[in-house]
Amino acid sequence: MLLLAPKLSDGNLNVELMKHFARLQAKDEQGPIRCNTTVCLGKISSYLNASTRHRILISAFSRATKDPFAPSRAAGILGFAATHSYYSVHDCAYKILQVLCPLTVDPDKNVRDQ
Repeated sequence: MLLLAPKLSDGNLNVELMKHFARLQAKDEQGPIRCNTTVCLGKISSYLNASTRHRILISAFSRATKDPFAPSRAAGILGFAATHSYYSVHDCAYKILQVLCPLTVDPDKNVRDQ
């Protein structure tokens, strides 16, 4: 998807691909698949239109930070960091910080370090 995202139509990228990413991130049994979905979403975020970014990114990265697979939680944190320029101060204060603060005491050291 990293190579295809710039070439996809608006509907395929912002609707169809986001449906597949949501399904993979929420329902896939394999932790590495969920983790890579989160990483990919962070990397293609610049190709998404503004309304899709606003609707999708915070919820997707927040979902990743609650994943039982530690690398997925770390990917969620890194996703927030990579896309920080897309969030308003209000979003940071009311939506993102409440998700990130509990991760400062995460059992996994790599998650805490991120």
